[in-house]
Amino acid sequence: MAITTFSSNVGRIQLHRAWPPKLAGREVLLLGTSMRRTTEVARDLGLMEGIKPFIAEDEFGFLPRDKAVVVLTGSQGEARAALAKIARDEMRNIAFTKGDTFVFSSRTIPGNEKAILDIKNALIDQGMIVISDTDALVHVSGHPRRGELEQMYQWVRPGIVVPVHGEAAHLHAHAEFARSRNIGQVAEVRNGLMLRLAPGTAEVIGEVPARAHLQGWQSSR
Repeated sequence: MAITTFSSNVGRIQLHRAWPPKLAGREVLLLGTSMRRTTEVARDLGLMEGIKPFIAEDEFGFLPRDKAVVVLTGSQGEARAALAKIARDEMRNIAFTKGDTFVFSSRTIPGNEKAILDIKNALIDQGMIVISDTDALVHVSGHPRRGELEQMYQWVRPGIVVPVHGEAAHLHAHAEFARSRNIGQVAEVRNGLMLRLAPGTAEVIGEVPARAHLQGWQSSR
């Protein structure tokens, strides 16, 4: 079995190591540079206490299939991630066989649909079983809800809130929510806008080339 998820989510990596694998008697292998790096930092910070070390790549081949699970990067179809390499059969030390299960513990970020579908199709063509959140309850969003945001604001008591990550509707809704919670300054920005936080009041002071602005910037040169 293999589970692909976001490498930056330490809590989810802890979960896969401590609970389901433990109950099923499985050892866990981490694949992907970013996932290993994240876990190493988390362990240095004391966030992996009680979680025994993960197995090495060269140990995986000696374990029965029902005694091992791989947690790996590539849930968004990244071409250089571990999952994509497995789909292309490019991994040197790790191999899967017909009937192995791949669980996508993630949701598709808009724009990544084709890359993810290509990987799923490649795995299925090799005889793998692919399970995603449309098939079973294998993913819970890592994005906070309003109550969780409010709790964070109570803990942190920020003087400035800058909503980021999401479409315009998400950013605006977050800004309105922050204002309703009496945050002193709420700055709504978009790609390419340069925001000065201090000294003085937070305000947009310029623009820089960034994705949505890049084409227009290049044509004006």
